[in-house]
Amino acid sequence: MKWMVLGSSPSAPYYFGSIQSDRVISSGDGILLIRPDYYLVNEYNALDRHETIRLRCQAQGTKVLVSDYVDLHKHPGYLVDEVIPLLVPGEDLDNSWKRWEPGRYVFSVSGAVGLQYAVNHGATEIHMVGMEGYTGGADYFTGQIGHQGAKVFTTTSYAPLLRLIVSKCPGVQFITYGDLVYDLSGPNVTQEPTHA
Repeated sequence: MKWMVLGSSPSAPYYFGSIQSDRVISSGDGILLIRPDYYLVNEYNALDRHETIRLRCQAQGTKVLVSDYVDLHKHPGYLVDEVIPLLVPGEDLDNSWKRWEPGRYVFSVSGAVGLQYAVNHGATEIHMVGMEGYTGGADYFTGQIGHQGAKVFTTTSYAPLLRLIVSKCPGVQFITYGDLVYDLSGPNVTQEPTHA
């Protein structure tokens, strides 16, 4: 099954429309580009972002996924189709990626949780769009500036988790788009040419 994991980095608008997939999971601003099959809410501040669009998409069949890292008790009535149980060992969020195994979920940024969801739901081919990593600059296609901590997180946790997923899922093909700010390679990884 072909999946697209749609993030919000600057290249996302250039690539998402040309990819044929059976399922799309998105988070953050990705919902501004396409009505995904799954919309992931993985951060507290994402609960209220794009609420009108999220509700419209949900009414049209989009399933809303929320990681259990998000405290829904503060948002009674928030319509959720599935809660994703993240494995968070104590408070050591930066190292939770080391405990990832197929069938599990570990704490990370939304794109990486979306990637875990696709792998854990039978993906055989995953198109990673808008997942270039964080630079601390204009990290989103909406022009939003990423925070400096995210740049470090890309190096210490996000990229290592993606590499671990790729290595533990040799039967899944991973296709990346855009200029990654981290290395992701392997016999099951293809880097599409950068959009000109």
